[in-house]
Amino acid sequence: MNTESQLTVSKRGRRVIIETRNHADGLEERSYSEIFDRFTRLDEHRNAATGGNGIGLAILQSIVEKYRGKAAASSDGEQLSIKVELPA
Repeated sequence: MNTESQLTVSKRGRRVIIETRNHADGLEERSYSEIFDRFTRLDEHRNAATGGNGIGLAILQSIVEKYRGKAAASSDGEQLSIKVELPA
């Protein structure tokens, strides 16, 4: 199992792209727009006792939108990707 996380930052035209990828066992290969909803967790086995309340990505989404950016989450079946695009 690959437990490494990756963080990349790049610039595309007048946009800055920040992307993080990490291993995510058992996710379907698809886009996850609901992951940005408050108190949402994709891993049903996690709870407040094991870490997290499911609000971190909702906060991220709010900040990104305030700065006229976009955030998206997707999975290739093995890794979860969170991608943020912001004006440069």
